[in-house]
Amino acid sequence: MEPESAVAQEVSVQQNPHPRFNWKRLSLWGGVATLCFSVGLSIYSALVVHIMGARIDDENLSQTVSDFNQNNDLLSPDIGVIQFMHRGYSVTFDSLTYGQNGLEVTGTVGNATNVTLSSVTLKLSARPFLYKLKEKIMKSPFYLYGNDYEIGSGQANIGFLFPGKTAVFSMTIPNVKQSPDGFQIAASFTGERYSF
Repeated sequence: MEPESAVAQEVSVQQNPHPRFNWKRLSLWGGVATLCFSVGLSIYSALVVHIMGARIDDENLSQTVSDFNQNNDLLSPDIGVIQFMHRGYSVTFDSLTYGQNGLEVTGTVGNATNVTLSSVTLKLSARPFLYKLKEKIMKSPFYLYGNDYEIGSGQANIGFLFPGKTAVFSMTIPNVKQSPDGFQIAASFTGERYSF
């Protein structure tokens, strides 16, 4: 009888197509799936944060460049082009010559206002384009308030600048060399007195 009961049990096991559910195996695969999802979500979040940080940095730089351009009279080193400063004065470069001492500049400064300027000195500063200074600007927001980024600057005494008139100037801006990166020139007046 014993052999028959063993055969009967074997037959009953073979006939049951649904073996007991293995909860241990399911929980293991569930844990692996949860871990993979967590790691993937963490990587995705880190990428999104990195991309958003880069976009914010680019927006901050764009705003800094916009503010800088608004607050400075920036000229391009082009010959024969009348370029206006914010307050109605103009600068025209007649010649730009690169020499051993730097950039030799001659030109005219004009007064389109109704104000007479006296004791005026024209200052021209050669500066790199701000996108070349991106890393330094991002590290220190006060970097542009100093003069460390200037290539060189020169001055020319204009004396009097009467309304509707122009005056000739010449100067040398030291340390300026011809390069494919280019540069911009910031123009400003110093020591000027205004009279109507």
